[in-house]
Amino acid sequence: MKTKHHKSNWMKTALAIALLLVIVVWGFYIGYTYVQSYKVYKVISQPMKLEVTENSYVGFAVGKEFNLGKVGSGQQSQKDFSVGNPYTKPLKIVITIEGDITQFLEWSAINFTLNPNETKKLSITVNTPENATSGNYTGNLTIYYYRW
Repeated sequence: MKTKHHKSNWMKTALAIALLLVIVVWGFYIGYTYVQSYKVYKVISQPMKLEVTENSYVGFAVGKEFNLGKVGSGQQSQKDFSVGNPYTKPLKIVITIEGDITQFLEWSAINFTLNPNETKKLSITVNTPENATSGNYTGNLTIYYYRW
C-alpha cells in the first residue's frame, strides 16, 4: 500500500523534471533565436597555398588565391591583410580555415565584430617546424560576414 508520503515524493520529482524540461526548452529557444538573428550577408572563399622548402627561404606571393609563398623548414613568416565593413550596420566576421595548411598557421583574430566603416588589420603567421616535410600544402580560407 502506497502512503501519502510516497505520492508526495513522486509529485515533487515529476514537478522538478517538468521544470527542468521547461528550462532546457526555453534555453534552446533563446539560443536558436540569437543565432537566427544573424543572417549570412556575404561569404568570401579563397583557396590557400603554402610551399614548405628545405632551404632557408621566406616569401609571399600574390595572385588569385591566398598564396603564402615559400617558407623554409624551421622558419616563420607573417602576412597582414585587412577586413572592412563599408556598410551602415555592424557586421559579425567569422574566419575559418580548412585543409592540411592549418597545421602551420596562427591567426590574430577569427571571430569579431566590425562597426560601420571600420577596417580591422589581421595577421596570419606561418610557423614551419624543423622537421616539416617539404612540399605543397593547401587549404581554404572562408570569411563569413553576418548582419543582424
